This record gives sequence, C-alpha cells and structure tokens, in this order.
Amino acid sequence: MNKIIFVIIVVLLGSCNTSKTTLDIDYVDINEDIFIRLNSEKDKVISIDYPIGIIFKNVKNQNLSFSSIDHWDFDNKSLKASLLYSKYYNSLKRISKEKYKKIDNNKYILYTQQSIDTSNVVQEVFSSYFRPKEIKNRINIGSIINFKQNNPELIRKIIEGDSLYVLIKQKDDKKLLKFPLLK
Repeated sequence: MNKIIFVIIVVLLGSCNTSKTTLDIDYVDINEDIFIRLNSEKDKVISIDYPIGIIFKNVKNQNLSFSSIDHWDFDNKSLKASLLYSKYYNSLKRISKEKYKKIDNNKYILYTQQSIDTSNVVQEVFSSYFRPKEIKNRINIGSIINFKQNNPELIRKIIEGDSLYVLIKQKDDKKLLKFPLLK
C-alpha cells in the first residue's frame, strides 16, 4: 500500500513540474534614451516612448523561439505600440516581430509607447524638457536612468499593472505567455 501511495505522489509531483512555464523574463537596467511625443498643438505631452531591458530565460533548456512581444497597457485596457531592438555595437537594431527568434539569453530593448495623463501635475514634470510650440513632435529627453532617478513615482504609475505578452513556439506548439512589467 505504501508503495502505491509513493508512486502516486511521484507521478503527481512529476506532473506539477511539467506544467511549469518554459520561459521567464528578467528585466535589466539599460541606459537607452527616452522620448516624449507632443499633441498637434505642441503644447502637451501625450505619450512617452519608454525603453525596457529584457533577457529571456529558457527555464527548461528546450528548443524555444519567440516571435512577438506585445505591451498591454493596464490603464487604457488595450495593447499599445511597442518596438523590439537588440544592441549592435553602440546602436539599436530593430528586430522583426514576425519571424521567430531562438531564445538564447540575449538582451533586448523593448520600446513601449505609454499614454500620458494630460493633467497639470503630470505635464509639469515634462515642462522642463521642451518649449511649447517646439517644431518636433518627438523629443529625446535623455536617458531612462536619469529619468527614473528624477521621477520614480511617475514611472511606477505609468507601468503599474502593465504586462508583456510573448508568443513562443516549441516544435509545432505555440503559446502566448503573460509577464507582469513590475515584479
């Protein structure tokens, strides 16, 4: 009887292990530039292009690949624009979201486009970065490291509740995995 119970426990524990996810994401510090976008009147910031450093971890050491990464904006309850890059020497190289790429612990930079609250309090944070009626619609406001140091609460508010959806493929199976942006 004890042997039967032991076998059942081993089978149950083994099946729990196989249900574990095959992919994990580490968020890493990067020193990429951050950009703001202005409205058509060029007097208010309406969005921020926010870079996120990502390293995929192949948890089970299986032959995994991914194609797309989508950013879910919790505040707007919608998928937002995002572009994937890898660092090539000292510049960013855009990565296709349509072709599958092998998961090999490479570091990627995902630029997400976050909507910005147009209230006066939030706009005040950005006022030092541009002059009203400035010619450009997209303005580089410096590195993400400096912006995070000066505005930690704003960054937390922007990405709180947001998630990344990653489409992975293992052999012929495809899965969409969800990862929270704040761990």
